[in-house]
Formats: sequence, C-alpha cells, structure tokens
Amino acid sequence: MLSKENKFFIWKTKLNSLKNSPNLNASQKEFVQELISTLKIEYFEENVLVNHPHYYNVYLKEMKRIGNVLFTSDQMFLYFSKIEDVAARLPESGGDGGGELKSCNCSSSDDWCVGSATCFVWSCERHTGCGWWLKQECNGLCATNN
Repeated sequence: MLSKENKFFIWKTKLNSLKNSPNLNASQKEFVQELISTLKIEYFEENVLVNHPHYYNVYLKEMKRIGNVLFTSDQMFLYFSKIEDVAARLPESGGDGGGELKSCNCSSSDDWCVGSATCFVWSCERHTGCGWWLKQECNGLCATNN
C-alpha cells in the first residue's frame, strides 16, 4: 500500500501535469490550481473523512459542483477520481465511479459514475477507493436506469 506521502505526490504531480495541459482553458486551469493550492498530505491519511470532514463534505462538494460546470462528467472522473495519465482515453458511458476493483465501483454518497449511469448501493465487496483522490468508500455499482 502506498504511503500518504506517495499518494500526495502522485496526485499533486497529476494535477500539475493537468494544469500545464494545452487542452485546458483558463477557467479550467484556475480550477486545477485551486485544488493544488488546497491539497495537503494529511488528506491522504487513514480515517480522512472523519478527521477532515469539512474538506471532503463541504469544500470538495462545492469544487465538484463548480467542476461539473467547467468539465464534462467524463473529464471530472478521469482527472480527479482516477490515477492515470491525463491524456488517457475517457471511459465508456456508464463506466465505473472511481473504484479500481471489480467489486463495488462507486460511492453512493459522492457519485462519480459517467454518462447516464448512477451509483446504486448494491451487495458488493466494499472498499476505499472511490471519489475525490480515491479516498471514499465504494459501496455500489454504476448502472443506467434504462
């Protein structure tokens, strides 16, 4: 398992790379810079949702609202809820919500499912690895309501 310092380094590096991307407009770059300026190592500790509830439940919720105006849902998912190169291919519609395992793949409390999919609480293996910085509990599956 990666240390909190390594997780912080990975996300900060990814955000800096994204901020310097020629594919982003000025508003998008400003948004990314805001995230960089507020990102702290302690946000990658165990029990972070308990120890830093304002950051996760208020600040990042508001940043997600703003981000959804500036980016597509696919971009939000790929840039801020996946550890991949920012130039990677966007997920297919209905893709996972940030989880890396094939069990639960989204968080019902902070839905990052793409396209027309929604996170439904399901009887699946729960784990941490969804949402912002992959720090939220995955407790559901992304699915469409069709």
